[in-house]
Amino acid sequence: MAGIDFSRYSVEELRQAQESIDAEQYPENYARLMAELAKPERQQQEQAELRAQEINSHDAKMVLARIFLVITGIGTFFMAFSFYSDGVITGKYDRVIVRLVDNPVGFYFGLVVTGIVGLSMFYAGLTGKGLKKNSNSQNL
Repeated sequence: MAGIDFSRYSVEELRQAQESIDAEQYPENYARLMAELAKPERQQQEQAELRAQEINSHDAKMVLARIFLVITGIGTFFMAFSFYSDGVITGKYDRVIVRLVDNPVGFYFGLVVTGIVGLSMFYAGLTGKGLKKNSNSQNL
């Protein structure tokens, strides 16, 4: 009876077969499987597949980070409009930081800074500029 030809399997399929094969019941197939996995080209292929998965994971994280920046940027920018319409810049727990009537220069400075921060976050989210890129797979 001819054994299984493992040369046609991908590394992922070989790893799945390794987990499911009964080495005691099928020692010849298990030996062929292990020999196929031990080949240098298979090990290189497995490393390439792992790198590709890492890149895909990093890309997904970057997309989430960019979406977060866009949403937060929009929120921060519109927060500046809220400050302008109320004439008051508030902080945590609605604590008044500055009022337009009390300190117009400080109020408009805070308004401009808040607007610029919001637009900067929005821009960074849209373009991806300023976000840290993947640094050569050293964070495994």
